[in-house]
Amino acid sequence: MAQRTGAIFPLPKRYGKNFDAVGAGLTLVSTVFMFGWLAVRPGSPQTFKLVDDIGQIVGPLLMLIWCSVGLIEFWTERRRATSPLSLIAKHRLRTSILLLLAVACNTTGQVIWSYLNHVVHSAHPFPGPADVPWVLTYVFQVSGFLSLSARPLPTRTRIRVLLDGLMMLAVLCTFSWYFQVGPMLLHSNATLLASLVGACYPLGDLLVLFCLLVIATTSSLAHREYTGLLSIGLIFVVFADTVFSYGNVHGTYVNGITDVGWPTGYMIVAYVARQLLKKAESGEDEEIRNEAYPQAHVLTWRSLLPYACIPPLGALTYYSMLSRDEPDLSAGVFFGAELLVGFLLVRQLMALVDNQRLYDSLLQANEDLSARSSEVHEYASKMEALNHELKQTQLELLTNNIALAQVNGQLEELATRDGMTGLANHRAFQARLRDDVESASKASTPIALMLLDVDRFKDYNDSFGHPAGDEVLRTLGQLIGTSARKTDIVARYGGEEFVMLLPNVTEDEARVIAERVRVVIEGHMFHLRAVTVSAGVAYHRGGNIEADQLIEIADSALYKAKRGGRNRVVFEVIGDSSAQ
Repeated sequence: MAQRTGAIFPLPKRYGKNFDAVGAGLTLVSTVFMFGWLAVRPGSPQTFKLVDDIGQIVGPLLMLIWCSVGLIEFWTERRRATSPLSLIAKHRLRTSILLLLAVACNTTGQVIWSYLNHVVHSAHPFPGPADVPWVLTYVFQVSGFLSLSARPLPTRTRIRVLLDGLMMLAVLCTFSWYFQVGPMLLHSNATLLASLVGACYPLGDLLVLFCLLVIATTSSLAHREYTGLLSIGLIFVVFADTVFSYGNVHGTYVNGITDVGWPTGYMIVAYVARQLLKKAESGEDEEIRNEAYPQAHVLTWRSLLPYACIPPLGALTYYSMLSRDEPDLSAGVFFGAELLVGFLLVRQLMALVDNQRLYDSLLQANEDLSARSSEVHEYASKMEALNHELKQTQLELLTNNIALAQVNGQLEELATRDGMTGLANHRAFQARLRDDVESASKASTPIALMLLDVDRFKDYNDSFGHPAGDEVLRTLGQLIGTSARKTDIVARYGGEEFVMLLPNVTEDEARVIAERVRVVIEGHMFHLRAVTVSAGVAYHRGGNIEADQLIEIADSALYKAKRGGRNRVVFEVIGDSSAQ
């Protein structure tokens, strides 16, 4: 079946799929026509035979013309190409040409046969002119099959494949000897040349089948679709040859439906040749890109196929023993059975050796795996110890971080708190003062600052000593702190001076708080004598003001309280009223 696959090179793209369909269409139409004609058998016997012979010529001839167009396009394109063909492309091109030559030889032989029968009307001599191209057909077929690139296989795998092929070949040869070659050679009165030529056909079919079996087992994934089509086409041809040879030997052959096998089979071969030609031009190395099977991989059914041939040969051997046919035929069957047994023994011996090697490899792999498992276990133990150490280190680091945070907190406390009274120190107060004054200025909210000074504190220290004075300062810090609001800040300003910052406070609230502080201190029972404080309050009703200005006003008010007799509060208001 010849194929007109897509436009190979210069053909317009819109014709590509149509040309693909031409090859399949030719094959289908020819097969259906031939099958219908041979099944119905219309007209006279001469007309029936004439149409049968012409049908076997026209289909393959059209496919050859179709493939020739592809060859012309290929060589035209190659003359323009700058890069050489890849190795796979060369294999495909050579196979394509050899298969087309095989189809051409078969068609030539059929033309000569038909010419002698229907034009010259002479008896066809055997061997005759048509036998030359027909025998050459097998030469080109086998050469084309063997030129297909195969997957690289290990030597032992190649030997197993060869033994499998020899086992199947032994079975096929034995059947061919018993039913075709043997009777033809033993019962024929023909010359030695005629006998040899007659034997070429069944032996050629056997050789073709053997090549197909070997290629189907070893071919690459990229060529598997082609070997499948070739197998289908050549099964048609071999079936037709077998029916013809058997009927010719026994004198029972007549033209019939089986004749359709020749044109259909060779049209399929031509179709495969055209496909290989397309792939050769495309330069795609599917064998490299798409190879999905391991080198030694053989499908299960292919491994079992040689063993499936044993029962038929055993049945034939048993039949020949019971029927007591001619000794030569039976001897050939026995010899074929002996060959099969010999090949089978060698095959099984190789299987035992391979199994032993595989077992040894598995043992070695198991030992390697055990050693590797021990290494992994040891490594895991080390990693577990390191992980434990890491956890301990992380725990120590966490403990140290907590201790460091505590120390930092203590340092921050020391940096911002007065060590004697526990109140905010001068530095922390200044930072808070600037922030609150800035916020009050922006929001135009009131803010108050109160400075307090212990009355006659120097006399107290001189009279009772500095430890007693320090105790007074600590007590004053507690009393002032309890009198302040939560939003206020109380700090030791320096020496015996304290300061209180009151953000967002009304004037009345500021007066009440300042007086409450003074009264609480005045009413407190100190150990040695009564202690009083003087306070100066700077109250700002809202608007822009600087922190230094607020301190200056409060300090001025404190000075007035001291000069006014001590133990009192002087209140200064900034904004829309004068100082009071």
